[in-house]
Amino acid sequence: MPDKDVRVMGDMAVVTGRYTFYVGEKFSHCGTNTFNLVRTDAGWRIANAASTLEFQCERDLKK
Repeated sequence: MPDKDVRVMGDMAVVTGRYTFYVGEKFSHCGTNTFNLVRTDAGWRIANAASTLEFQCERDLKK
């Protein structure tokens, strides 16, 4: 996720960003990843993850 939005609220954080997925050199799909994180004594841990799956992705394709 090259361009991501990170919001930290105490011991919780939300990270959201766009992604593109390729199989070899061929574009497959794109979407948005969202991760909810919790800070523990051992560091940040992913508590939940969700992704959208999109196929109309002209804005996200490699130039």
